[in-house]
Amino acid sequence: MIFPIDSMEAKNQSTSWRLIIPLLNNSLPLSEVLGMGFALVEVVRQSGGTARCLRRPESVTVELTGMAQSELNALIDAFTDSMTLQNESISLCVEQVDDLHSIPGGNSLAHGEYFRGKLTKRLLISLPEGAYVASNIVCSGKPVFAVRLTALNEREAQWIAAVEAGAAQRTCNVLWNAEDVLECHGVDLRST
Repeated sequence: MIFPIDSMEAKNQSTSWRLIIPLLNNSLPLSEVLGMGFALVEVVRQSGGTARCLRRPESVTVELTGMAQSELNALIDAFTDSMTLQNESISLCVEQVDDLHSIPGGNSLAHGEYFRGKLTKRLLISLPEGAYVASNIVCSGKPVFAVRLTALNEREAQWIAAVEAGAAQRTCNVLWNAEDVLECHGVDLRST
């Protein structure tokens, strides 16, 4: 569901928000909570705002700008209604913040920013060493491509592996620690 920013008044009233989904109070697995975070980011971006999904020790946090409070309320209502339809409950904390200048635009990702999107060579090259990339294409329940990114001079080989696995130009997740890769994708990359 998209909530477009369709009036100058709404744009003038837009502000920055932080939506915090605690992991301890919710019975959902991390992969589902991250999926919700990714979905919220996508809706905000389609509405003309900027957003990013961050993993904190006890939460998944979505930081966003460019939405008026009424739009945010409608988004949260739709989000909680969808949870109710799935017979799930979830805690969600919303904070208005003064400014979130640190949300990058375009294709750049900040360290620690979780991402779901198309795996391109540009994305793979642009990510810092140590980031984890896992394909959403699975075979026998495991991603066809899951790696901890190495130094830039070794990325061409990782890109070739992604292409050969059929993961290139397909949806992937960018994560920042091996434990999350294991929990979300079932692949143990802790020794890499």
